[in-house]
Amino acid sequence: MNDKNQIFLSLDTHLINKNGEIVGLVFDGNIESFPGRFLYDETADRAVSAYTGGMIEALLKLYDAEALAREILGR
Repeated sequence: MNDKNQIFLSLDTHLINKNGEIVGLVFDGNIESFPGRFLYDETADRAVSAYTGGMIEALLKLYDAEALAREILGR
């Protein structure tokens, strides 16, 4: 959960840290985030995101998808 300003209609957006690195993927938000294109309320807007490191770890350890993980990482 985070209170990132997101436009609800723009799901599957990158979650970027203060260093400009992609660290996650936003994939859902609460109803209060619907008007996010026009109004942001830090007390109510919430978004659900997943950490990209966890996604890569799952590909490697749970799904035995090393080739896919390497492709995503550009290796």
